[in-house]
Amino acid sequence: GNIMQNIHSSPFQPQTAFEAPVFPKSDEDVEFVSLALQRNFVFANALSDEETSRKREMKSVVDAFEVHRVASAGTKISSRDLVGDYFYILKSGCVDYMGVDPATGSYGIVGRARRPGQSFGELCLLYDCFPPADCVSGDPRDGKKVPADGSSCVLWRMHKQTFRQIMAHRTMRRDVALRNALLRIRQFDGLDSEFIARIANALDVRTVGEGDTIYREGDPASEFFVVGGDGSTVELSGGGRPPAALGHGDAFGSSVISSPDGRRAETAVARTRSTLLVMDREHLDRTIGSLADALTLSNDRRLLKSLPLFRDSDFEDYEYELLAALIDRKELRGGTVVYEEQTMVEEPALYIVRDGLIDLICDEKPEREKVLREGDFF
Repeated sequence: GNIMQNIHSSPFQPQTAFEAPVFPKSDEDVEFVSLALQRNFVFANALSDEETSRKREMKSVVDAFEVHRVASAGTKISSRDLVGDYFYILKSGCVDYMGVDPATGSYGIVGRARRPGQSFGELCLLYDCFPPADCVSGDPRDGKKVPADGSSCVLWRMHKQTFRQIMAHRTMRRDVALRNALLRIRQFDGLDSEFIARIANALDVRTVGEGDTIYREGDPASEFFVVGGDGSTVELSGGGRPPAALGHGDAFGSSVISSPDGRRAETAVARTRSTLLVMDREHLDRTIGSLADALTLSNDRRLLKSLPLFRDSDFEDYEYELLAALIDRKELRGGTVVYEEQTMVEEPALYIVRDGLIDLICDEKPEREKVLREGDFF
């Protein structure tokens, strides 16, 4: 059959309390597994580009590999009839790949893992799929290195759920750190999580070399930056202030958010090879629209969620966004009566004080009288 028809991915839920397993290894084992992973296309593309983060992630992955010994030849390690669970690296011995030879139509050996460091089962890390062939322990003498303990083959292996949890937690840590960095930007103070997430997802990645000048004092300002990698360091100098070193999660150049036609007040230089997350003002406008409108909408959504009328509802975030979009701005002159006590209201509505003061007067129950200010509702 067509192998590609069997590739799919089941819903995956990261475990917040997950701790990756650590299996003891010698320094030689660590180097062996690391080198094998660097040659594998899945791991070459799955780990971070920034060097310090990549090393930390690689260590977590390498630590999670366990030794798997297969005692006798002819033992099926994985079956083409069952969804694969493990990724394997050959340490010693031989593994035969068994399947139907397209040339003869007969079942037999279609390939072999004979060299230490060869791997198989990588697609199972990403998808719930059937291996393209049966993987069977072969004659250890056919391998480039014969197992010292008499086994048919010795493998390093990692379970797909462990790999997926490690990658998911890497992504969650990166997302949380990035969103916290954006929340520290003064111009974004007041934006809710929906807009922060939109900005975080739209940032571009840029790598700069050690000593590279990112921008100079007096240059036209068009972009803002977040330092993205653990080992990244950027120095700001000039503008009448002492030099300041910025690291992972720090933002700079954010004056462009409020002054798109301004110029740089300092010089920014990369002190190490650094990964930067970047967005220009035009891209920001396309992502969230007007910043002033986004701040207003964020405040309205927060206010609606706090109202007793909605507080215990099961409204989704998008429903609050729809409600907030229905809010009309109405300007009133001083002394205007919004509605009167004991009279029929022709257009019932929820009112939110955007700015100014509203006197709430109640002749029948004077204790209810009060002055409403910005953010209050009636």
